[in-house]
Amino acid sequence: MLTSFTANATDPDVIVWNDPLQASNSMLSFALFGDTVYGGNDISAYTTNASKSLLYPAVKAGLKQPDSYPRQGVSDFAFALKVQSTNDLGPANTWAGSEAVVPDVDGTVGSVSFDTTPDADPAFVNVRAEIPASAVSSAGKLFGRLYSSGEC
Repeated sequence: MLTSFTANATDPDVIVWNDPLQASNSMLSFALFGDTVYGGNDISAYTTNASKSLLYPAVKAGLKQPDSYPRQGVSDFAFALKVQSTNDLGPANTWAGSEAVVPDVDGTVGSVSFDTTPDADPAFVNVRAEIPASAVSSAGKLFGRLYSSGEC
């Protein structure tokens, strides 16, 4: 389904007059990424586990859909990213104790500084996150990861 969704997407800068809102891809978007507009059933929990080589092109195509309703489901699915850090990976570790939701503009969230720059593809933004040195353990250890509270 992800391959069909990606292949069926049209250039967002060209209006296809017999299907200007890409109705079939709208329905696939609701099924694949979740229907945040009308509610209802979807398979987004399964979409999460798809091969990233299939998932990422589908997300990219979904964010360029001409109709905003199906774009919203893709956006909610993909962009709930958080930066998490810890200096202890032991059993007592809690990643969530130091997390910051990744913004799409420059700024600081919690103690993490974010620097954004435009991407060659206007549907994306490049983000650099800087975790402060004070987060490092006395043994000099710091672990970081990107975590999605959404699906992707």
